Amino acid sequence: MIKFQTGYELEYVAASGALAYDGRGWWWEWPMRWFGLIIPGLFSIVTKTLTRYRHKGNYCWWKPWECVRLVSGGAVNKFGLTNPGIDWWIWNKAPRIDFEKLAMIVSIHGNKAELMEMAEMLNPFNLAGVEVNVSCPNTGSPLQEAEAVGDSTKAVCYTSRRPVILKVSGAQN
Repeated sequence: MIKFQTGYELEYVAASGALAYDGRGWWWEWPMRWFGLIIPGLFSIVTKTLTRYRHKGNYCWWKPWECVRLVSGGAVNKFGLTNPGIDWWIWNKAPRIDFEKLAMIVSIHGNKAELMEMAEMLNPFNLAGVEVNVSCPNTGSPLQEAEAVGDSTKAVCYTSRRPVILKVSGAQN
């Protein structure tokens, strides 16, 4: 268990994006939620990663199979951070989330200036935390260097009123 300075305890976490942008899950998961097979309130929920502006990524609704790659022993996604942008989340998702019942951690990705701006935009919400996602291998992000990652994360920590989690990959230097 991880205990944040705010007193919030992080014990069980739904993987980033597993329950969509609001903890309700993706449309194909709704029947499982209705029948009590998925209970979002049991987890800290990490949203699908958001960028400052809409990001097309690799996902195409007419051929979704192209965003999943089978590998030995499983599968990996290659969505490339497809998302509608943080403004969309603030106006369309956040108003419908009961932040007292759901422990939400919003995942963000971008350059240092964008990350700081998004952290500031998230301050009014009663979030359990903010995740800085620098681990997406599909973006060609300049945040691959340790110094840039550290600098950007420190900037988010300075800007955010919420605990900050840094999401990195084992494949990064």
